[in-house]
Amino acid sequence: MRVGRLLWRRLALVPIAACLSLGVAGCGPKEGTPEWCEAMKDKPRGNWTVHEEEIYGDKCAANEIERQFNKLLKH
Repeated sequence: MRVGRLLWRRLALVPIAACLSLGVAGCGPKEGTPEWCEAMKDKPRGNWTVHEEEIYGDKCAANEIERQFNKLLKH
């Protein structure tokens, strides 16, 4: 009887642990934010998805070009 209770307790922990690990894995900066852009700079380009490339081009590269342009205008 005691072994059965221990087994059920362990089996009950498996879905809980799986849910927690999925929740933590999904945490990170929101796409297109400056934090996300910095994280993408550290990620090898060969590991980027097509979606990540599109977001990076639309948000990060465009923002960087705009920053550089504004910097030139101030000088």
